Amino acid sequence: MSTTTTSVNVDARISATRTPLATIKRQVKADWVEITPTMATALLDANSHNRRLREAVADGYARDMTADRWDVNGETIKICVDGRLIDGQHRLEAIEITGIAAVCLLVTGLPIEAQKTTDIGARRSYADTLRWQDVKNGDAVSAIVRRVTLWNAGYRTKTGSYKVTDPEMDATFAAVPGIVEAADFGVTHAKGAGIPPAQLGFAYWLLAGIDAEPANWFMQRIADGVGLQLGHPVLVFRERVRRERDALRGRGTVSADLILALLIKAWNAYRAGGSISKLQLPTGGLSTETFPLPR
Repeated sequence: MSTTTTSVNVDARISATRTPLATIKRQVKADWVEITPTMATALLDANSHNRRLREAVADGYARDMTADRWDVNGETIKICVDGRLIDGQHRLEAIEITGIAAVCLLVTGLPIEAQKTTDIGARRSYADTLRWQDVKNGDAVSAIVRRVTLWNAGYRTKTGSYKVTDPEMDATFAAVPGIVEAADFGVTHAKGAGIPPAQLGFAYWLLAGIDAEPANWFMQRIADGVGLQLGHPVLVFRERVRRERDALRGRGTVSADLILALLIKAWNAYRAGGSISKLQLPTGGLSTETFPLPR
């Protein structure tokens, strides 16, 4: 074993940043602050070099604050040494929108270079949170919870105008029954149905909430196609989805909105009785106003 010793610069080993530790201790300050709407406006006025504001994100935070779902989690509002806002614009925008003060950890005096490495890490997803809670089929459950939240908020198609927040998803998961079971159905039968697990699971949840027993039979036939006569709505649906998939020739996937709309049309035809020859979608495409609703 070598007994050679090496002289080491302690400060260099403590920090890998370009700013010396002693300077950071002297310059950077952190404190818990109740940020009022007036303070938020002042901080946003110093937001001259930040990324473009995403209104859907700020609106989501505002909904959480209004619904008293905004929790303290240690995330910081960051201000650099020259007074510019580095991080926190969406939270501050939500405070300004709602007029509700929020307690935040305010960090000031950061080096200007800090903005280059802010918000570039991997975001923790809601599926990650569910796995931490030992929820089975976390990816499928997360996707279904998000779609249920949007559906219950009146959004029928997938949309970027309403960004579902994690607290909203928590509230949905806690209050809405049947999501875990729907995810299990989706994961189990996705291959037979030729539909991704979360899409199949959401459809199962949606129809089971109307009439559980016929919904279970209907969704089982969506998955296996067993015992269906010519003209049965499920058979017509399965054939339509196959044609849509074949038309893509491996270049992409069939739209989730299209699959759900066709499935709901098939369900409504099944409930009405009789046979059909095709599934007709609204002229002009699918929107929240034209999207079919299950009966």
